[in-house]
Amino acid sequence: MNKPEQQASNTKHQLTPLFTDETDASEDDEEVKKEEKRRERKKEEKKSSSNPSFNIGDEGKRRDMIKDDDKDVALKRIAALQPDDGAFIRRTDGKWTYATVKKMESDSILFIVNPNGSSKDYKKKYWVSHVRVLNKEKEKKRSSSSAKDKDDEHRLSKKREKKEKKSSSSSGRSSRFNTSSAR
Repeated sequence: MNKPEQQASNTKHQLTPLFTDETDASEDDEEVKKEEKRRERKKEEKKSSSNPSFNIGDEGKRRDMIKDDDKDVALKRIAALQPDDGAFIRRTDGKWTYATVKKMESDSILFIVNPNGSSKDYKKKYWVSHVRVLNKEKEKKRSSSSAKDKDDEHRLSKKREKKEKKSSSSSGRSSRFNTSSAR
């Protein structure tokens, strides 16, 4: 073999491992991306489960959201949203569903719209017509009422226990009375 052929064959051999490395690297990148997506989904599921009232994708009722008649007020409320905040968004079918803010920018908001991690971006011109913030008062009432219900249940169970103790101790007394009267 002459020198140019030898150099060409050396170049081929040198390129082959690089190509294999690139393939391995792209496979690694795909695995890393899949792992990142899986972690993001878990994170989103955690966030949605941290809100006891709504899960991502839940359909909202009028009472669950604030609809401002004044567009400027609505824009201010919507612009105040932060990542991980919940809001209701209008979907293509006209339904309002719960979503969380993933990314907030001055001219758009990116929402996570379902538990799979799918997202939807709304430009600022659509905020007033397609985004509604949570009605915090209803949210507080829901969470406080569930806490109140738990407290009430606890109190009732304590009362039942006391009644049971009283009835068992009083039934013991009556049996003593019955036996003493029989003597």
